[in-house]
Amino acid sequence: MQTQEYSAAFFERIHSKTVTKISYWNIKGHCIYANETYLRWLGDAISFEKTFPQEIIPGHDLAMKNLHEVLVGKQELHSIHLEYKGNFHRVTYIPDIESDTIIGCIVQLDEITEFKKKELEHAASEQKFRTIVESAPDALIIADDKGNIQLLNSRAELLFGYSANEIIGKPVEMLMPERFRQNHPTKRRSFTENK
Repeated sequence: MQTQEYSAAFFERIHSKTVTKISYWNIKGHCIYANETYLRWLGDAISFEKTFPQEIIPGHDLAMKNLHEVLVGKQELHSIHLEYKGNFHRVTYIPDIESDTIIGCIVQLDEITEFKKKELEHAASEQKFRTIVESAPDALIIADDKGNIQLLNSRAELLFGYSANEIIGKPVEMLMPERFRQNHPTKRRSFTENK
């Protein structure tokens, strides 16, 4: 296999065309490289005379705190999610290690706004559902198709004498009178198969 050498301009072209925002921070915590995508994204937060940003995301101390922890060896490769200008971003820190010594850090920013919105919508929907279950006047227990308890309200805790922590993940049959326990799994399977 033949090795081909590439110029710095070649790599700069690649970095300027990617949608990923990439920067490199030296061991002192100073940005010494940022691709065009990153610089365009920051826009008016920095001057465009090819000066590099002083912060990964303006106004986000947490982003810089994580960078510092990577540079001093307290953190390894990891990501955090931050909001900037109404959009969510995953900030990934990749330590640059040479001869077992950290010499800098590559920081990659990817926009995850749509993913984060869906995550927040799902969490809100789940919370709404839990609120409805909890406000029901009767004891409610929700089990999965295998019969394992997934959710119960406080009235069910009172009625059966178990806390949610004690009972979540356990078979629903444990709450039934002994005489019904043996046949219930067969009936439950029959019910779920005939939906």
